[in-house]
Amino acid sequence: MPPYLAPAVESATLDVLVPRNPPPPIGEQTEKSVKWSQESISFKQSASTFSSPLIVVGLPPGAGMPKQITFHRRGDYFATVSSAEGHNAIWIHQVSKRHSQSPFKKIKGMIQRVLFHPNKPHFFVATQRYVSIYDLSAQKLLKTLYTGSRWISSMDIHPTGDHLIVGGYDKKLMWFDLDLGNKPYKVLRYHTKAIRSVAFSPTYPLFASSSDDGTIQIFHARVYSDLMTDALIVPLKVLRGHAITDGLGVLELKFTAGLGTCWLVSAGADGEVRVWCN
Repeated sequence: MPPYLAPAVESATLDVLVPRNPPPPIGEQTEKSVKWSQESISFKQSASTFSSPLIVVGLPPGAGMPKQITFHRRGDYFATVSSAEGHNAIWIHQVSKRHSQSPFKKIKGMIQRVLFHPNKPHFFVATQRYVSIYDLSAQKLLKTLYTGSRWISSMDIHPTGDHLIVGGYDKKLMWFDLDLGNKPYKVLRYHTKAIRSVAFSPTYPLFASSSDDGTIQIFHARVYSDLMTDALIVPLKVLRGHAITDGLGVLELKFTAGLGTCWLVSAGADGEVRVWCN
């Protein structure tokens, strides 16, 4: 837990993460099950004094090394992607019930990234060349997006849930209008080396991409409620500052979610984390 939380927020968070009476395991526990464990703490202790994790989620041996964690916007669910091939690479976890499940049985290939839809029970799974969209409640495949990329590296979904951006190691950024079809509405080529990360701003009509060329590209992106009006995408600015290290540039970026400010946080292979603001 981060330090300096308001006492009410800290107390409510601890009640969820480390309840005095943890929920019992759901289903039969085997060697292939995910193992949940939590720290024994004093509830009079401040979160800022904790020196060890509150919860440890142990993936089964066949899952491989974890490489991505993404949360659902409500916070109770999160998904992990690990280095194994096929369905065993993806696990969806529910914190309040200490329950984990591998929802897919027939996924082939190496999983690159996953995402939760912001307001529907949909789940995005990116393999090397395709993005599959699943309905978790109906447990069925809804659509497969054909990116045209040779190797997907990253993706992010617009706050409305109607648009998706996908970055590739082949230097291409693909914009999908999810209501139009399964091929990109726009393909943007502004980087000279592999794209490592893409991100939408949660509060402003902006998105960004970062690359091994050491730059961050900022774009204006206005979407319209009128389905007959296409999204407006305009390149705005190129940010430079990270040094290229061993052929790697800007590895990850994320916009902050506050109103009144527009901050972008980037992490580079040079060991630096930079905060950019308007």
